Amino acid sequence: MTKTLRIGIIGSGGIAGSHVAAYKELPDVEIVAVADIVPGKAEQFIERHGLAGARAFADHRKLLELDLDGVSICTPNVSHHRTTVDALRAGKQVLLENRCPLRWPRRSK
Repeated sequence: MTKTLRIGIIGSGGIAGSHVAAYKELPDVEIVAVADIVPGKAEQFIERHGLAGARAFADHRKLLELDLDGVSICTPNVSHHRTTVDALRAGKQVLLENRCPLRWPRRSK
């Protein structure tokens, strides 16, 4: 039996729609949550993309408390570092469409 991967989306801007479209093509992936700091935006994203049963969060750290296999970081570039570090510290696999810096800033250690 194949395990269904439980995925969260952090950030519901433009690229997030592409991530959802790709995930929907995979039979063993379920998008279970979306987080966005703009009030109501995660809920609108869930409805627009037909993600029945997905939960909406205004704080990505609350999303990271869920039992997830991984997250897609779809936030503006300026917040990639913080959300990625938070996700990794929460023990989540991370999909980030950006190269990582060779050195993480010292504040993240």
